[in-house]
Amino acid sequence: MNLGSGEKINLKMNKERSGGNRKYKWSKYNLTVPTHKKNFLLYNTANQKMMTSEQSFERRENYYTDGAPLAKGDDKLVDLGFLVEESIDEFAKQRFDYQQHQGDRSQQIIVMPTEQCNFRCVYCYEEFLKGTMEPELQEGLISWVKANISNWDNLAISWFGGEPLVGYSVIENVSPQIIELCKENNVKYTSGMTTNGFLLNIEKAKKLYDMGVRSYQITVDGTEDYHDQTRVLMGGQKTYSKIMKNLLDIKDSDLDVSIKVRMNFSSFNTENISDFLDELSSNFKSDPRFTFDLQPVGQWGGPNDEELPICTSNQANLIEIDKTWEGIEKGIPTTKFLDALRPNNVCYAAKENSLVIGSDGIIYKCTVAFNNPMNHVGQLHPNGEIELDMYKFSQWVSLDGATDPHCQSCQVAPICHGSFCPLVRIEHGKDTRPCPPLKSNLEAYVKNLYKQITFSKEEVKQ
Repeated sequence: MNLGSGEKINLKMNKERSGGNRKYKWSKYNLTVPTHKKNFLLYNTANQKMMTSEQSFERRENYYTDGAPLAKGDDKLVDLGFLVEESIDEFAKQRFDYQQHQGDRSQQIIVMPTEQCNFRCVYCYEEFLKGTMEPELQEGLISWVKANISNWDNLAISWFGGEPLVGYSVIENVSPQIIELCKENNVKYTSGMTTNGFLLNIEKAKKLYDMGVRSYQITVDGTEDYHDQTRVLMGGQKTYSKIMKNLLDIKDSDLDVSIKVRMNFSSFNTENISDFLDELSSNFKSDPRFTFDLQPVGQWGGPNDEELPICTSNQANLIEIDKTWEGIEKGIPTTKFLDALRPNNVCYAAKENSLVIGSDGIIYKCTVAFNNPMNHVGQLHPNGEIELDMYKFSQWVSLDGATDPHCQSCQVAPICHGSFCPLVRIEHGKDTRPCPPLKSNLEAYVKNLYKQITFSKEEVKQ
């Protein structure tokens, strides 16, 4: 459908949608960007819908800016959400969608089976003061799930640490019992793990598969020379070769798992990103189970914060965009652009149905600020009861963009709702906005998502 400036707008009103002098307006969440194919892309941040035209959408936007009758042929713009009725408050609608999303019958639990780790990464913020979850707390966790499972349709458990595989015995004990509870109550169970990958040999991966663990995030900080300077064992030994062997063994297996290989970058290893992408392409290009992600190192509260060669937020964002696209061109799948633009993509800590359970039973909302008292929102007891401090809990789930005039007028509000990182508002005041990186480069994210979609289609044709 050509809707550009060279096309005369047909002001003959659409009979089906023109009753009662009904008028339509251009959605405040529309974004128009030129594409790499020299046409124009119309994108809506509230629903991720997109459409293209050989001509600009400017004339249509101008016609509907102050509200106008629906022109003939514009039904599709209404159907896709690019046009809305003039009387509609779009901010109220996307807040309603967010509340519905928050209120579904799902529960996410991030469990730390141990807070010990076999690595000593240079940028790590954890202190490794606590050990493995005691048997009575494991039983308390199972009892809590049993007591609450009738409230859920979906249960997702993410294993975190420390290094969760150091606490493998906890996973081995807890997982089968929770899976059985889910089966008995017709609850869908999913499980994933954030791990350094060192202990994830093929035998353990197969056992974890049987325990429901089907997705992994594994960090590899570049090629061997770079990785082995930042992610080492407690005794300083190298780790790259063993992690890569584990990944390749999984690749050679028929395990139906998904593995996101994450590279944390700073100014120390940015020059190595391209070489690492070549390596990933060589090893995993043909296997859709493997994806990649790039994340900037931050000053997360560790003892080496002042010495870390971190990138500025603007530098990091540009590197992520540029190098992510380079990885796509090299044939390595990624969901970075799609995920970043997904509506209701708030931090897990901002969700009412998400809890972090420490190995000693302390309930957190965030997996970064373990030492912040505001993050200690409750306690799991051996009898299966969870005691929550609702004053603290409320700060994580309620300090968002609902009453912030800047958020109310922002094009990315349907994505982050002012809750990209609730910790920012808690630590720096409610008027400090935790805006996602994509806000400053929204056009680039949209353009690259479109490029990725069309690039994939072109590859299939070849």
